[in-house]
Parts: sequence; C-alpha cells; structure tokens
Amino acid sequence: MLQQDHPPVLIPVYLADAAQDPPDWSFLPDDAGVYLSTAGGEFPLPFPMIDNPLMLDWLLGRLTQYMDGAQLRLHVQSEAEAVQEVLNAYYNYLTAPKLRTPVPEALTPSQAYTLLETAQSLVRLHVQGEGTHWLHLVQNHAAPAIFARDKPDLMVGVGSTVSSGIWTQNYLSPQGRSAVLMPRPDAESGSSGRRFVDLEAVLPGAALLVSGPEQRASVQFTGGPIPPGSSWAEARSGVRITGGPPPAPP
Repeated sequence: MLQQDHPPVLIPVYLADAAQDPPDWSFLPDDAGVYLSTAGGEFPLPFPMIDNPLMLDWLLGRLTQYMDGAQLRLHVQSEAEAVQEVLNAYYNYLTAPKLRTPVPEALTPSQAYTLLETAQSLVRLHVQGEGTHWLHLVQNHAAPAIFARDKPDLMVGVGSTVSSGIWTQNYLSPQGRSAVLMPRPDAESGSSGRRFVDLEAVLPGAALLVSGPEQRASVQFTGGPIPPGSSWAEARSGVRITGGPPPAPP
C-alpha cells in the first residue's frame, strides 16, 4: 500500500486496554462467546458479535432505542416491567432477519439470550441515570477479545517489552510477526531472541523490537530529513538499514 497511490485508509480506533494481564475478558464455556469484566459488572457477548465487529456496533447501537423506550415507560410502569417489555421487543429484533442492513443474519435463540443478559444490564444502568456510558464502554471493551479471537498475522504498536509480550501471547497468530516501538534501553534489555533495530539517527532514544531471528540493525537517513508528504518511492531512496549498531558518537 505504501508503494503506490491508494484511497484513504480508515482505521477503527477502540478505547480499550489490550495490555492487561490477566486480560479483562474470558471465553464462555461451550464456545458460546466472551465475558467482558468491568467495574459495572459482567457483560457477555455471543461469538457472532466478536467475529463480526460490524454486528457488535450495529446491534448495540440499535439497543439505544430500546433504552430510551424503557425510560419513557417508567411513567406508567415499574422499572422491572419497563425493562422486561423492551427486552422482549429487542429479543424479537435479534432473532429476526435484518434485510437491507449490514448484518442481515439473525441470531439464534441461544445467542440472543446471551446478548440479552448484557442488554438487561445496560438498560437498567440507563434508566438508573447512567445514560449510554456503559453501552459505549462495552462496544470499545470488546476490541481485545476480537483480536484474541481473530489472531492477526501482523502486529505493530508502541509499548514496552512487557506489553509486547502480552500482545504476542494473547493476540498474535503462531506464525505472525510483530514490531513494537519502545524506549531504546527497554528494547536493549528485551532483545534476546528478537531483532533489535536502533532508531537513534531517526528518532533519538527509541528502537524497534521485531519478531524473528536475533539480529541487530540501525536505520539512518542518507539525504537528511524526509520532507512531509513524501511518497514511499521518494522517501525510500534516503533510508538506509545497516547491520549492527550505529557508530558511537565522538
């Protein structure tokens, strides 16, 4: 992609901590889904919503209408009755085909009941004055579980040797590769068995740890700083990767 013109790339951004150890999610028994652990309680999600993040956003986004409906019903019903009424309607929506939407597939009754447990908690929190705060938290909190389920082949990030180890263990596929930008001393201490790429000439005080055979390399610019907005074809001519650490300053 960097070597040719391409349309803008949209990258989803989730507000979630993927470096917690142990992680704040766990798989449900019988391959039923995942549990998200938060200060507001446990929120189970069925696997179709983890395997397809678009379904996660769509179904929880639609839940806001039912949350508002429960709020309106409080004028004539008790909280328990209002919550149950909207959950019945939400269940019917979940188990029905949703034609002309990005997620036309219906959930099975078992999957719908798993999601209803989360929906019940979110609706109750809403009518008790929490608004949609917890709904958005659940949408974001699911991201680490999505990556743990999907196991990507390539992972890049900014962190430390500790977070890099957690990411590799929980999310990277067995044959996957990773590259993590971190402070140079941290990378030095964790370079055993990995490729250490010194960035001192490019980004002082920083280095990359890359999965693969243990090696040392450094990145240098031969023609001065790369002008902003340069294409990869223009920039690559001034980038040189050499084996071994850069020479020590005089």
